[in-house]
Amino acid sequence: MALAIEDRAALDFVLSLRRHWAGTVYPRLRADFDAAAPSPVPVNDPESLAPLVHGLATYPWFSWLERGSQKMLWRAVSDAVVRQGALPPGPDGPATVEVDPDLVLPDWYTDWDIHVQPGGVWSHDLAGRVYELGARLVMLGENDDYAFHRLFVETALPKRSYRRMVDLGCGFGKSAWPLKQAYPEAEVIGVDLALPCVDLAARRASERKLAVRFRQADAVATGLEGGAPTSSPPPCSCMRCRSTCCRRYSRRRRACWPPAACCASWISSVPATACATWPWWNTAPVTTSPSCRP
Repeated sequence: MALAIEDRAALDFVLSLRRHWAGTVYPRLRADFDAAAPSPVPVNDPESLAPLVHGLATYPWFSWLERGSQKMLWRAVSDAVVRQGALPPGPDGPATVEVDPDLVLPDWYTDWDIHVQPGGVWSHDLAGRVYELGARLVMLGENDDYAFHRLFVETALPKRSYRRMVDLGCGFGKSAWPLKQAYPEAEVIGVDLALPCVDLAARRASERKLAVRFRQADAVATGLEGGAPTSSPPPCSCMRCRSTCCRRYSRRRRACWPPAACCASWISSVPATACATWPWWNTAPVTTSPSCRP
């Protein structure tokens, strides 16, 4: 569905603002950091780096613009999706959705607005579409055709046959689709807590004529038959978070490392509080904004 001109204008403004934040403000912050940082710079030590970074003259500008532009992003996206309203009926397959009406969403998931999306990706029928449109702006318009996810499938996965591929935390399906396209003989399953996301994921997969199976479930208790899948870490995975929940996901990832004949893509869906330990020194370690790493 086409966007109204006022919605297009609002989204273009936010996208330009975020590109300015990433392309102009961050390089200046980094230059100031390099000039003031000790040598060698402590690695993976946010506690010692935080006072230095927070004391830089450019830091208040960077941090305000980062969070302010993200709030503007979700406001503009939400307005655009609400104005569009419900989508017309989609294709009847080949993708499918399995809903768990008894699933209780964990507190860590409902108590935080993941990606700073107001209400999260689970709270209302349009939330999946808000996430879908917002993800384009979060990636600064550089992943509109999901080339980032296709590249992961093409370059990071071992080239071999797979019986089953499971995308844990699949969102609206942008990683599951290229998995099925690259490995059509495999059973591809997307798992996510958010019903609005798996509903939208199945619709988009069916529009692409991809027979992907989507399931509403927790990634640590998928209910899938046949035991745990092999896992291969995707580009968004939380590889260095040390929380109990993250360790549970990591054990799930490593449960059947090759030669098992299946693969799981672990797109992180972990507590925001847990990710406070990530070794990033920017101001939003619990979002998926493009990370400005040292």
